[in-house]
Amino acid sequence: MKTYLNRLSKIRNKAVLILLILTFGVSSCSFFKKKDDSKSDKGKIIAKVQDSYLYEGDIVGVFKDKTTKQDSIVLRKDFINNWVKEQLVFYKALANLTDQEKNKDEELNKYYRSLIKYEYEKKFIEQKLDKTLSDSEIVKYYYSNKDIFNVTRCLVRIVFFKVSKKAPDLKKAIKWFSSPTDKDQDLLHQYCMGNAIKYSLDLEKWFYFDDISQIIPITEFDCNNLRTNFDFELTDSSYYYKFNFKEIRHEGTTSPLEFEKDKIKNIILHKRRIELIKKMEDNVFKEALEKNYFKIYE
Repeated sequence: MKTYLNRLSKIRNKAVLILLILTFGVSSCSFFKKKDDSKSDKGKIIAKVQDSYLYEGDIVGVFKDKTTKQDSIVLRKDFINNWVKEQLVFYKALANLTDQEKNKDEELNKYYRSLIKYEYEKKFIEQKLDKTLSDSEIVKYYYSNKDIFNVTRCLVRIVFFKVSKKAPDLKKAIKWFSSPTDKDQDLLHQYCMGNAIKYSLDLEKWFYFDDISQIIPITEFDCNNLRTNFDFELTDSSYYYKFNFKEIRHEGTTSPLEFEKDKIKNIILHKRRIELIKKMEDNVFKEALEKNYFKIYE
């Protein structure tokens, strides 16, 4: 898995370099154009460095989202100055590098081939990858690899809601929160959808304790003194908080399945991608071998 990730990382890095090179060429196609090449469709020339030209058309729309005219003027000036600096450094490099140092044909060819291969693999995966995952497959993977699912930050399974102290029918919501009946829980859910600033009533949902402490001002609590299955309430100048810690997982313990489901899905799909690409490569090789598309000289 790590090998494949490294491989994709290298390909992406190469792709980025290609795009930078292409962007350099596209954003400054005028770098290498003589004045007469494109003045008709690029507009007037606004900067020149040796044989490189920056046209009005190259800047049109770049600052269209800016709020003030003054902002656009400042940004336009910075853009032109940066363009000029880029051209000057480029020509300085050309003047100070040997022909061998400036020759990047081999590198560009390798990057291009890697990029094309990566694009094909991506398209092949999009067309062929089976993304269907059953719950049993996820559960099986979890219990077969529990040692890799470790808690690194305190986790809590919690239900809570945060509402304005002036919210309507707050007393009813507090009563519904502590009620075990499905009817009252449905009423609480409807209430929270219309009135809560933040809420979670999913009994299976886990959160990092640090994230919850950003929502609820539980300064007197930490992971070592939490009480479970006990209703708490807090208020501040503006809000009322109702919450109940259902379960706690401390650092160093096994992370719960519900918290790791998305991670497990990604792992399984990643393994499928690797297997799919390997199968594709093997099939391409087999077909080419049968049709004598290549020859190996010993």
